[in-house]
Amino acid sequence: MSTVAKPSTKTAKRVGGICAVAALMGGTFAALPSPASASEVGATAQPTYEVDVVNHSGTDVKVRFFYGPGEHQGDVNTDGLPDAQKLPTSAGVPLDSGAKSANYAYKVGSGTYDNGYWVEVTRGDDPNDRTVAKMYRWNPGEQPASVKEQAGTGFKIESHYEQKQSGYSDKKTRIVISEARANTETAFGGADFPYPLRWELDMRVGTTGSPWKDLGDGSQQWKLENLQANADYWFRCYDTTSTSLAFNGYFPKAEELGGGLASDGRGKGFWATSDKTGAISVLRPSGAASQGGICDVHSAPNKVTAKRITGTSTDRAVNERPIYKVDIEAKTRAFAEDHPSQLRVPPYVVEGKDSSGQWRKVGTVLPSSTTSASGKRVSHGGSDFLFQNKAGESITQLRVTGGYGTSSNEIPLSSLPAPTVTMNDISAMEVKAQSAAGRITLEANGAVQEELSMKLFDQNGTLIPQSGGLSDAYDSIYFRDENGRLITGMHGRDGASAVSRHRGATINTGAGTGAMGAQSVEKNRAYLSTTDSAAGLTWLTPTLDLDDHMDTANVDTRYTAPTHRLTGTISSGVPIAQNTSQITAAPASTSAAPTYRVKAAGTGAVDNPASVAVFRYNALVPADELPRENIQKDKVASLPMAVQAGTLKLATASDLTSIENLKGMTVHAVTKHGTAVGPYQAPK
Repeated sequence: MSTVAKPSTKTAKRVGGICAVAALMGGTFAALPSPASASEVGATAQPTYEVDVVNHSGTDVKVRFFYGPGEHQGDVNTDGLPDAQKLPTSAGVPLDSGAKSANYAYKVGSGTYDNGYWVEVTRGDDPNDRTVAKMYRWNPGEQPASVKEQAGTGFKIESHYEQKQSGYSDKKTRIVISEARANTETAFGGADFPYPLRWELDMRVGTTGSPWKDLGDGSQQWKLENLQANADYWFRCYDTTSTSLAFNGYFPKAEELGGGLASDGRGKGFWATSDKTGAISVLRPSGAASQGGICDVHSAPNKVTAKRITGTSTDRAVNERPIYKVDIEAKTRAFAEDHPSQLRVPPYVVEGKDSSGQWRKVGTVLPSSTTSASGKRVSHGGSDFLFQNKAGESITQLRVTGGYGTSSNEIPLSSLPAPTVTMNDISAMEVKAQSAAGRITLEANGAVQEELSMKLFDQNGTLIPQSGGLSDAYDSIYFRDENGRLITGMHGRDGASAVSRHRGATINTGAGTGAMGAQSVEKNRAYLSTTDSAAGLTWLTPTLDLDDHMDTANVDTRYTAPTHRLTGTISSGVPIAQNTSQITAAPASTSAAPTYRVKAAGTGAVDNPASVAVFRYNALVPADELPRENIQKDKVASLPMAVQAGTLKLATASDLTSIENLKGMTVHAVTKHGTAVGPYQAPK
């Protein structure tokens, strides 16, 4: 009779460590199984097991595995296995949204309690390859586990079993990656479904488009394709056994299925969000009761309004090619659980229909105001942009997709009337920046805004108020850059600058920093922002084109990308060596207040999963510009920090004795509106 293998002291230490890691990561783990006996390790010296990964998130990712020797690394090996079957441990394997990885294999050591491995996930579009989700599997016999939304990234990672395949010692482990569930906030209306929604299609799961795809282990996958990208869809599915199907990783609840009325507690429906290709993935695990079924699919369209802002101008280019202004309504999304600290908002996509009748992409637009978040609700501020046909272009209609909404109402440009106010009503125009007289300094991070005060005067020289009478003339003020190009606010079409009527949460103070302010929209104010840090010294020209052309004095600006250096020690605070601007702490009561984190530094993402940290960044900028939290970690301390008199200090008295690597700690921080700070490396 075999004896139980007693865990070594080092292994026992691992047990305590991984429980701490699970708690910090928000994970829930089943009770650990008893230490394996020699017979339980397997009849052969090194039993072989199978694992694969399914990406149910809306984001392309990279997946890698790593294992011993070392703390929480596991006694796993791939000796003698074909290269294509070995757990990938290097740069990570790309895995598109909705895709399944290859089948990987590994062997376990003999007589060791910790026969496990780490699996970690990074975003496919992150050039720094920083971890957003991570799970440790102790051994092949461990019960299926789920790690809840991790360190604010919005990603979830979990595991379950599929059928045992020939040649392996036990069932296959499937790792499933998904994202925090959220949907466009709606209200239930008289039709007994969320209002206002738009019917999109009726379909049958597993049949519409293409049939179920056999994954070779008893499970199947199917995709609902040809939807609009990055959009929330509401499903009403009539097959009550669909609780056994995972829609983007989510198993619907019984009360969300069936044909009953939501008011009766039945047939409430559920939400799923399409990925960047316009697909929603459905996974049917082995043994699932449902074969599919009929579902009604609805969406939440974007809401837009538009107006023409130029008249029959003496400017020939404007007269022949009018300028239009489009407003996109603010939006609120509700999360199934508390909102993550990292919020990635896909841009709105502006599409135009030309004289051939074909729709094509014109540009992208980001919400001007920063995200407001509380509890389970997140509000994305409104946005606006200008459009003018380029020479030789013949776009006749516009619509807006993306940003979690489906296509808006179509805007027929020719039907928008010219402004009723004429230059006979206007005697003068004055536009001034508010942060400084003369040249302003503006940080080029896409978030901080320079407030522009606009004044129009009637023929009597009287200031025109922002409401009533001639106030519509303020809507007709637009801006051109130093090369005479219209600043539209659309990325990918007319540069990286925007002048919006929507105020965000960070307003330029004149020293390269931002002061927090309430979000608002006022006719006589506009807000300049940019992501073009290479532009340097430049200017913009305010312009009116009604039945005549009027310019006013230029607004001179210098776009900057300030950085700072951290020095000092953790225990006494980390002084911030200033470069071009002063770092200030945002008021704690605002949703855009920064959260700094400190953690022990490791030797690298693969060798030791512990690294540096940045703060929660609320401003909305293009994804490739967005600093993201690095949560690669083994043992980690997450401590609240605050800026006090130019020093980064612990917000509360904290016990640092639990941080094993205190003398090798790295601190990274970012100011509330994007200024780069750090790193600070503590002496060894």
